[in-house]
Amino acid sequence: MVRLLLWVLLVVASRGSSQPAEGDAEQECARNSSQGSSLLQSMTQSIRDSISLGEDAALEASEEAPLTWTEDKLLSMTKEGDSTRCFMALFEGKKCMSPGGVYQISSSWYFNHAGGPVIRSYCGKVSENWVLFGNHRTYITQLHAHQNFADRATFIAVLNCSASGIAPTPAPAATPMPMMPSPGAMPAPEPEPEPEPEPEPEP
Repeated sequence: MVRLLLWVLLVVASRGSSQPAEGDAEQECARNSSQGSSLLQSMTQSIRDSISLGEDAALEASEEAPLTWTEDKLLSMTKEGDSTRCFMALFEGKKCMSPGGVYQISSSWYFNHAGGPVIRSYCGKVSENWVLFGNHRTYITQLHAHQNFADRATFIAVLNCSASGIAPTPAPAATPMPMMPSPGAMPAPEPEPEPEPEPEPEP
């Protein structure tokens, strides 16, 4: 696009300089110069606007599509005992079946959690039904919207549940339905032999 705009500028400038001068040569030169200058300013602004729109689109795309982490990445990014590297996958209900995501726990919450050091034991892990514990229900809106929890936790990514070892439940194997044979397709059953009469007891 930039090349096209520069080409147009060159064409306009060359047309102005190749036309025969009418009247005062200085006025013609000044007029062409001001036209070229205003055209150049217009094109420069157009280029800036295009670049700005491209940056805005990229920013919007990044805001619309959050990062995706696996449970392996959650574990590998966490460092035990490091308050700056405590990541958790927090879910309102069951993992991957309810709103939630991967959050980085702030150092202040890591050290000053109301529930004590229990928070540290969840670094690098998935916490299901997280909103049912303590005062966590106050963060349910942020959890649904993948937003930060004020100064306590920063939203990092969505948990990729398909790569976390959860295999879909296989459908039960279909058992074949027994088929009834059509009449005449099977031989008639043989008659059962008649029982032999029992001997009569002697008097």
